[in-house]
Amino acid sequence: MKLVFPHGEHKDITLEGDLYRIGSADTADICLKTTGVADEHAVIRKQGGEYVLEIDNPAHLASVNGKLVQDKKTLREGDLLIISQVHCRVQPHEEKADDPAQTVVRMALPKFVLRGVSGPYFGKTYPLRGKTLFGRHADCDVRINSEGISRRHAEIVVTPDGLLVRDLDSSNGTFVNGERISEQIVNIGDEIRFDALRFLVQNPALPDKPHSGSSDESASTASRGRKPARNAHSKTQASMGKWILTAVVLAAAIGASAWYLGYLTF
Repeated sequence: MKLVFPHGEHKDITLEGDLYRIGSADTADICLKTTGVADEHAVIRKQGGEYVLEIDNPAHLASVNGKLVQDKKTLREGDLLIISQVHCRVQPHEEKADDPAQTVVRMALPKFVLRGVSGPYFGKTYPLRGKTLFGRHADCDVRINSEGISRRHAEIVVTPDGLLVRDLDSSNGTFVNGERISEQIVNIGDEIRFDALRFLVQNPALPDKPHSGSSDESASTASRGRKPARNAHSKTQASMGKWILTAVVLAAAIGASAWYLGYLTF
């Protein structure tokens, strides 16, 4: 596998050795000159054919798929690794096949990702593969550190029909498009809410679409903008009606006076 740095803090690295030191020191194997990265921040160590991220100091912040790593975490292809403020994606290493006729099988991008659209999780994305557990407990796949979130709040399972969202008897509920649910299939474009924290289901291969809330707000604003025009039109009609009524009354009064003085005969 390899580490890909989408924002260019470091060149991409193919993991082939047994040990990689991550830090801001010039002697680090992966040198990250970024605020918050310690001289010796973390280590990626090969253990039994797998690569494991190790943190020996709780003050050295690192997370995998939104979950804070406090000791060790095995890295998988597709994981999002964040070292302090540096984002890094774990991707499969692309190798050329020895046999030209042989097909190289590469791990595909996840079909679904969950993107935060509110609160402290705004803009953060979480790839969804298999079953993903959300909650406040440290063992959850995506740890949401919020008072309104239960220890094991909900789980999302990738199925052939879409995503199965299942509430795990949470105190403050799980919602899909504003409605509280116990279990429901959702798809791209749907909104999932855990208590007050909102997330949008997206496909990482497709461009972001404006959230429906923005469209509703724009429509509401446009509607409010049209109301004064209708009111002005109504006021104009009422004013014209008053002038016509006044003219009729004056004409009638003048006619009556003329008849009374003998200027008009019938």
